[in-house]
Amino acid sequence: MKAGQCLLLSVLCAGCGIQGIDRACAAETTDPFRELLVVDPALLAPSSAAPTELPWAPAEMLRATGSGRWLARGLERWRDAARSEGNEAAAAALDAGVLCRWLRATPENHCDETCAQCDARDYPEDRAPFRALAVVNRGDLRLMPDARSPAGEARVVLGLAPEAGAAVPDFGLTLIFEYSLEGSVESWAGRWHALAPMSNADASRALAAIVESFVSAPAAADGGPPLSQLRASIELDPGSSELRQLVPDADGELAVRGLRNTPRADLDGSQTLAAWVRDQAPRVLDGTELVPAAMLAQGQAYGAHEWSLPGVDANVRSEFDRGTCAGCHARDGLDGGFHVSPFVLGRAGVSPFLFNPSADDDELRRRDREQRALLCPDTTASP
Repeated sequence: MKAGQCLLLSVLCAGCGIQGIDRACAAETTDPFRELLVVDPALLAPSSAAPTELPWAPAEMLRATGSGRWLARGLERWRDAARSEGNEAAAAALDAGVLCRWLRATPENHCDETCAQCDARDYPEDRAPFRALAVVNRGDLRLMPDARSPAGEARVVLGLAPEAGAAVPDFGLTLIFEYSLEGSVESWAGRWHALAPMSNADASRALAAIVESFVSAPAAADGGPPLSQLRASIELDPGSSELRQLVPDADGELAVRGLRNTPRADLDGSQTLAAWVRDQAPRVLDGTELVPAAMLAQGQAYGAHEWSLPGVDANVRSEFDRGTCAGCHARDGLDGGFHVSPFVLGRAGVSPFLFNPSADDDELRRRDREQRALLCPDTTASP
């Protein structure tokens, strides 16, 4: 993904065509950490609400989207893929640090220390070893060439939770639940924008209503599930890190699928890939290229990769690198591949790619401009 596309978002303006308008657009202000990227514990973990009341809590997410066993089956498929591709460290961490930990949190399973022997293998939603990191508005993704919805997406980011008594998790693990939205993007922008002037308590309740509406939504208009995909990252060390994409199959089960715009490693340096990139050069430069499914990798190590593309212009090659999953998330990333840390909660855990007050521009500023354009369109512009 390019800089404008990157891995993670009631007083409304007059004349914007959104219900509740009562002020001039020129006077409106937006708050990126209410409307675009919600990471503040005051909203995500308010003292006034029990965890079971929060739809972004892992247990509630799993009950609404699938189940504990459903997610565990998807993680098992990820583990098996990592093992078959030679990343035994990642496979072992998923086995011991996530799946076995989850099983052993349920005494009724009667699992031994390694979970090689268990009387049962139940994965209760309320004992899932995760915590909420962020809720994200990605209405801007409606502009992507492969967008599923003209309203874009919304996302809930979960990370591996620390063990009891520990300050941080044993390793970096991030799961991004990405939901396709129904309805108009203007309506969704208005709902997010309404959070900006609210108190923390009111904003948390309103955010819960927003999340509940997309997490528990019925099947999308195209017949697919509201959950478009689950993007996942694990990082133990640079040699055992990887990015994955799990997509609901025809039965709703999470299956490992090719990473968006990320070719297989065996294509590096090949004339096949180089010829395709040369042919797609204009689309590579404007961010609209789509690498064919047959070329896609099912996983990629975290970190920028300089693809060898014989005969391809250096600028095109650089943009192609940045358009891969790892190439995007290596840019000012932190702690595990994505741009929200699984170790540090709140704004301190947001990467400088997303939020960098000392820079002239950052990704949240770009998304904020897009949000303002939705709320306050330029009615004088030519169609």
